[in-house]
Amino acid sequence: MYPFVAPGEPLEVLTTNACIGDEPADEVRIWAPLRRNASLRFAADADGLFDLDASTMRIAHPSLGASAVNVSLSDGRGLGRVEATTFGGQSRISSVVLHWLNLPVIESSIGATTEMPRGRWSTEAGPWRLTLEGRQDLNDTIRTMRYDDQQYAMTHVGELSRIDGMPFASSEAEDVIFGWQLAMSFALGRWVAPALPVGFDSGGMRVWEQWAPWRCDEMFGYQCWWNDRCGDDLGSFVARFLAAFLDDDHRAVTRYVASYTIAGNHSGTTAEGKVMLAFAGLDYLGWVDLKLAEKVSRQEYKDLGAARRLRLLLDEAGIPTATPQQLDALIQLGTAESDVDADGPGTASWVRNRLVHPKDPKSIYRGAYVWQAAQLLLEYAELLLLRRIGYTGEFQRRYPPGRSQWEHEPVPWSRPNPANTAS
Repeated sequence: MYPFVAPGEPLEVLTTNACIGDEPADEVRIWAPLRRNASLRFAADADGLFDLDASTMRIAHPSLGASAVNVSLSDGRGLGRVEATTFGGQSRISSVVLHWLNLPVIESSIGATTEMPRGRWSTEAGPWRLTLEGRQDLNDTIRTMRYDDQQYAMTHVGELSRIDGMPFASSEAEDVIFGWQLAMSFALGRWVAPALPVGFDSGGMRVWEQWAPWRCDEMFGYQCWWNDRCGDDLGSFVARFLAAFLDDDHRAVTRYVASYTIAGNHSGTTAEGKVMLAFAGLDYLGWVDLKLAEKVSRQEYKDLGAARRLRLLLDEAGIPTATPQQLDALIQLGTAESDVDADGPGTASWVRNRLVHPKDPKSIYRGAYVWQAAQLLLEYAELLLLRRIGYTGEFQRRYPPGRSQWEHEPVPWSRPNPANTAS
């Protein structure tokens, strides 16, 4: 619906006459800078000043007519931010076009066919069909972004529709779009944005649109569990993730653990913060899957302690609990400290506990304990959520630093008789 622009260039959304509060504007330009939060900005041209308390801008939407837009003025001369606004909220929709920011190249191992040309990815999740197509110059765009240190660009156009072709409510579309965003963000370890969704009816008329500040992280500098060259694994994952997200019995757990893991993986989060965020997600999983599932009583849950609770979750999922050989500091920690269990759950839990309740605040920084515990806990959280939704494809380890993106392996529970040994 909106054109691809070069990295660093704003996306022009609309130029129109408008009225901000009670003051008319001769012309208002609305654009998306394509930056963090994928929010829209506006600039009005008028002779006088606008009331900074004005919260509504009335425009003539090119397809939906007279419409009210929620705004926040930052300058009396007419500069401001567009807040979340939906047009045509009661419409029935047959398809939604999305403008995705900061997705990588996604290739299907099936290969190009007439129905699925190179550069197009698709999967089905319940009644929904989800499709992505990269811009034709995607490889050059990503190369330019790296060379010019540009961190944001529209990389793909997407489409959401029902498999049976039946129309659906805009509220359903919003829910599935957020679930799709959460799935893609969890796969990439950073927030990506399905910006400017536009809904069409069965006749191809634009009947719904949403302007909202979608969360989006920088393109580069993140680790992720998904081998981002394998579109088939992504399709399998997204289908299972969305099924869990749209299921009332599993939605909260799926959203909570995914959000905490994405936040813990953020490039701006300190190693200490990564430990806390990953541990919070794992503690939540332990409460839900052990206590609420009535596998243990409340007192038994308390008596187990953090390390044994985590160990139970990993054992049940077939995930090795031995400390990986690459995490040498944690292995040394397991032999040097008398009050720590020497496996992964034991050493990582010890680090978290010493960050929260230190006996000697300096002891935790005498080795690479915090960074290695953060990587191990984030991987545990990723794998446990993947196991919970039934994913059986491949994943990438989080260590050692600088490991090749081509190094990937089957998830532990998909291997024949997975052994609980160091990997």
